[in-house]
Amino acid sequence: MTDDQFVDLLRRTRHDFDNHLQVISGYLDLAKPEEAQKYLAQVVTELATERIIFESCSGEAALYFYDQMIRARDAGIAIKYNRLQVDNINYLQTHDEPFNSLKEAAARYNNQENNLKVNVSVIEEENGSLIVDVAVEDTE
Repeated sequence: MTDDQFVDLLRRTRHDFDNHLQVISGYLDLAKPEEAQKYLAQVVTELATERIIFESCSGEAALYFYDQMIRARDAGIAIKYNRLQVDNINYLQTHDEPFNSLKEAAARYNNQENNLKVNVSVIEEENGSLIVDVAVEDTE
């Protein structure tokens, strides 16, 4: 990841953080503390699901997977990483994975609601080959 890409990632993260604070502030201004609490709980849950990125990957891989997650979120796709077991992300970077697989999943499901939830696992096998598993979450 270049310095410019890293700065862009930080900029998008700060933007999301600012939006969360504005939503919570808005609920409080409207005297809706219960809605603010619900929203805050949702944000805390979202942050907890992101923890796998930072606890199971090298710094370079963590930044890459976090960027992929934010790009997917911008496209209306919510990623939940189930398993990340990767030492070398060169193949992923070259093929823009798992983002390309996410776009394909969104196209298959027509992503009409613009909030597709997807479970993702990326596992590097002993021989160096990668398994990228993208499964649309059953919402029913």
